[in-house]
Parts: sequence; C-alpha cells; structure tokens
Amino acid sequence: PGVTASAVTTVSGDVAASGAIPAGGLTINGVALGPITGLTGAALAASAAAAISGAAGATGVSASASGSTLTLTAADGRDISIGVSGGPYAGVLGLAATTQRGTLTVLDTPGGGAHKLLVGGANPGAVGLTAGGHDSTPTGNTVTMLESSGAGGDPPLDLSSYAGASAALDFIDGKIDSGNAVRAQLGALQNRLQMAYDGDLGTSSNLAAARSRILDTDYASETAQLTRSRILQQAAASMVAQANATPQQALLLLR
Repeated sequence: PGVTASAVTTVSGDVAASGAIPAGGLTINGVALGPITGLTGAALAASAAAAISGAAGATGVSASASGSTLTLTAADGRDISIGVSGGPYAGVLGLAATTQRGTLTVLDTPGGGAHKLLVGGANPGAVGLTAGGHDSTPTGNTVTMLESSGAGGDPPLDLSSYAGASAALDFIDGKIDSGNAVRAQLGALQNRLQMAYDGDLGTSSNLAAARSRILDTDYASETAQLTRSRILQQAAASMVAQANATPQQALLLLR
C-alpha cells in the first residue's frame, strides 16, 4: 500500500549550428519528419521541436527547445527511437540514431520514517529494478526508493499469508540468484588465475632449463674430452720417446 510508480523518457541534444534536414531524413518512433531548417542553432532547434511535437499524436514524443538545446520527452515512459535516412541527420540536432530507454521511479508514502521496500518477481531487472530489500529515505511524507546500503539489514519475511510467503520466496530466490552470480564470477576469476599460474610455471621451468644448459657442467662430455686429451698426450710422449731412441740404436749398430 502507498506504493506508486511513474516512468518518463528524455533525450537531449545541443544544436551547434544552422542546418537542414530534408523530408523523411529523420524519424521518431518510425514516423518520418521534415523538412527541418534553421539559420542558427537556436532556430534549427525550435524548428525541430515544432516538427517533433506536431507528430506527438503518432509518436508519443514531444519536444521543446531552450536556446540551441533540443529535448525530447515521452511522458508515458515509452522508448524514443531516433532514426535517419539518407545522411547523419540526427547528428545535426546533437542526437544519436539510437533507442533511448525510459526511467522508472518507484515511490512509497508510508507516512514518514525510514523503512524497507521489498522488490521481487520473476524479472524485476527488465524494468531496471533490483530484487531484494531497498532502504528508503523519507522526504516529507514521500519516500523515494534508493539502492540498499545494507545498513538496515534484510526486510522481515512474513509467512502468515499467501502473498507474504510468495514475496518471501521471491526474495529468497533473488538472494540465491545473486549468490550464484557471484559464484560464477569468482569461478571465472579462479580459472583465469589458474591459467596464468600454469603459464608462469611453464615459463619458469623453461628458464631454469635454459640457465642449466648455459651454466651447468656437462659431466659426460667433459669426461670424454679429458680422456681424449690424456690419450693424445700419452701418444705424443710415446712418439717422442721412440724418436729419441732411434739414433741411439743406430750408433749401437755402428759399434
């Protein structure tokens, strides 16, 4: 009780200079507009506001101009879809060729005092709301729903009626969904960290192997080289000894 809601969609653009938009060059919610002309930015904004407001019955969108600023408004909260044909004519008005969503405002009038406002249902996010308990701050006799700061705790669960039990189940489901979403995010983060760790571990192993090849002694190769050197040294010594003995043997024969 005491909860009301309103929705409105607005989009603004600054018309920087003069320009011209041909007939059909600009569409609002599928309705073609134009021609729109103006010798100054303010004149072009006023001309565009008049053209858009003139088609409000078909588009649900009105417009106003304040100097060179053009503001489009859908008072019932419907989307404002801006399209162009034949050129970037939305940019002439300082707008973007896109769809602007509306803003939903939920108000609670409890008669004063801060309290909790419980939001539930199958898909409150479709209208930009977050399931769960929301802190409310009194402003006079009206309380505007704000995002929960967590200071007030969760709202009490009333299981004494079907409506209360349904709201409690929706609230609990929202908490479970929030927990699952956090778990999924943490799991993805853990996987990324594990992959980074595995990659760093492989790099570390490769660097250690490379360092070992550069700095450590290859004992098998060095032992073989030492043996070869000793054999060559002994062979050289034997050849020198034999060369020295040959003249002595010749002298003995001459005697």
